[in-house]
Amino acid sequence: MKNTIFDLFIEIILFLYILTLYLFTYRENLNLVSNALALILIFSIWFQKLVLKKRIIINIFSIMYIIFILICLVSVFYAINSDTALLKFRTLISVFILVFSLLNYIDTFKKLRNLMKYFIFSGLCASIYILL
Repeated sequence: MKNTIFDLFIEIILFLYILTLYLFTYRENLNLVSNALALILIFSIWFQKLVLKKRIIINIFSIMYIIFILICLVSVFYAINSDTALLKFRTLISVFILVFSLLNYIDTFKKLRNLMKYFIFSGLCASIYILL
């Protein structure tokens, strides 16, 4: 499969998302940058899926994750602090959507290898930023 401009766009957004996870996660209001990049990444992946008419992958991990989310939803009703439980449930849904999108995007060894490189390079950039 040839590398298209859209694949390159998704790869750049994926790298920027991972980099912002390292840099902006625990900074007040800057985590919105990571969330916005995640949203762009998810829409880009699903837009590419729809345009290329690729098959959607549902594996055992996805099914187990959905079952876990349903158990967490039930636990909201008997939790001591249901507001916090509902907030964490919303976070689980967001993470599931991102993971499910990445699961459907990463279909070759090259893409998986690039993902690992992005984590390594982002960690290196973050450590240099912290040291300076």
